[in-house]
Amino acid sequence: MFADEAEQRWWRHTLSRFLSSVDVVAIATDTMRALREKLLETNELVSNASTRSVSVSWESSRGVTRSLLAREGVDIEKGVDAQMLSHSEALYENVVATSSDSGAKALAVLWGDILATIAFYDAHADILHDKVEQPVWGHVSNAIECIAGAATYAPGVDGMPSVDELLDVLRRLWASRFPEVKDKGEDSSLSWSNWDVRVYAGDAYVSLAGRFGADHREIVDMFDAVLADPVPQVRLQAVQNLQVLSHVAPEKMWALAERIAQNESHIDVLGHLLHDVIPRFIWRDVERCKMIIEIVRARSETIHRDDKSGRDTVAEQLGSLTAQLWCWQNEAMALEWLKAWGSDPVAHHEFCTAFLSMLRGAFFARYMDGEKRDTGLSDRSQQAAMIILDACLATAEGSYTAVTSGTVDDAERNAAIATYNAAETVIGHLMSQLYFGSGAYADNREGLVGLISPKEMHRFLVNYRPMLSLLAASHEPSTHHHLVQLYEFLIPGDPVGVFDSLHALLTGVAKRAGYHHESLAASVIVRMITRYIADYRSIFEDDARRIALIEILRLFSDVGWPEALKLLYDLPDLLR
Repeated sequence: MFADEAEQRWWRHTLSRFLSSVDVVAIATDTMRALREKLLETNELVSNASTRSVSVSWESSRGVTRSLLAREGVDIEKGVDAQMLSHSEALYENVVATSSDSGAKALAVLWGDILATIAFYDAHADILHDKVEQPVWGHVSNAIECIAGAATYAPGVDGMPSVDELLDVLRRLWASRFPEVKDKGEDSSLSWSNWDVRVYAGDAYVSLAGRFGADHREIVDMFDAVLADPVPQVRLQAVQNLQVLSHVAPEKMWALAERIAQNESHIDVLGHLLHDVIPRFIWRDVERCKMIIEIVRARSETIHRDDKSGRDTVAEQLGSLTAQLWCWQNEAMALEWLKAWGSDPVAHHEFCTAFLSMLRGAFFARYMDGEKRDTGLSDRSQQAAMIILDACLATAEGSYTAVTSGTVDDAERNAAIATYNAAETVIGHLMSQLYFGSGAYADNREGLVGLISPKEMHRFLVNYRPMLSLLAASHEPSTHHHLVQLYEFLIPGDPVGVFDSLHALLTGVAKRAGYHHESLAASVIVRMITRYIADYRSIFEDDARRIALIEILRLFSDVGWPEALKLLYDLPDLLR
């Protein structure tokens, strides 16, 4: 049957595994029984055990570290290099055993190990292999960072180091050449190893700043050096924790934030400024936050992006912050930002998606009780979403027409498809916010937001009718499906209006998009119609609406869905 020798071997091995688990009397054909006997004679009837098994365990990294260093020519078995490594490894194992809430005794022991490791290194620095430098100082930096970040660190108490003693070591760590600058084209992610000395030194300075920066100006001044480091992982330590300066040097904090916004070249580091720092001050110092955001927004499209990452973290954070400023804080400038970027939802799809992600609960804030009700929040959120939706629908429709017309060349067609997909993705994301935020999703009906009563559902249908009508114009069945599911949930709010909207959707654009061919669509439509007949049968006394009902069922029956066909067949009796 199989001419290829490799394919023959594969099937023979597969059958041997299968036949080993089958009783010979259960085999129906003589040919297969003969094969089983032959495999048994040649000892090829193997068991059907797992082809692979995986186990996970943890052990000390000493073996790996020493193996790597041995390849570099380090004598890891004897001599001063081996002794140095033993000191360093013991120090690191102590770091691992020391948590951020360890007591004074543990921190004092760790400090003693740091001093002993440094003393041994200094005593033998002229004869140590140069490859030993990084792991030794890497482990020292890990230990210093552990002490500096410990909540229980009290300078000079019970054997713990004073701040000046820590700073003496930190100066040496900061002078380290590790981590070295990567060449262009190398991994641009923000990961680092525990041997990247300046990363941990920078983190230690940051940890000390909030508690001791007021009395030790050197710590605050080091933020300038950390932010000027050529390695983004080092700069990140200061950027993502810049708020620690808010109590000890607030003006410097804002000056540094502005400098980062203007000059930071790594898009993910810049994204951390917007994600980790700005939201902390966006209510109490909104004007300064708007200034920082505007600086980043103005230069965001010129910042180098690593195509490997697949994400624009700056655009995402700008979207979230713009939503915060406009929808929650009613800052008019943010609405102008939205209009500028929302007008091109393809180029700024990450911005639009992040903006819309903020609105899931905001859409329903006008329906909440008491002090939680916020009509203004819902109004501004709805206005913003309509700006994005209008732009996306226009873009998607133009691309859809270009692709289906058959009048464009391959390059233009591919570009139009990419544009269409980007716009429809944003539309689908907005639909998801309404669907999940409403409480329509069964597993989310215990949430604190959403629509609880038929009265609220009716108000929602009235308030959001323009948006729902526009969403129905999407060409994507996935968007249609969430809209149909939302309508199912909203039936008690307006049975007649929901049915009419459902009919218009199913027999219009959803039909052209092939939604009725989807199995999930058939099941939800049959469920909805069954519910209508059981609970709202009187609405079909209207001849036009009865015809519409039959039209829906025929649409799904004609493509072969048996439950729709059965319901259509039983319909005269059900409506009698």
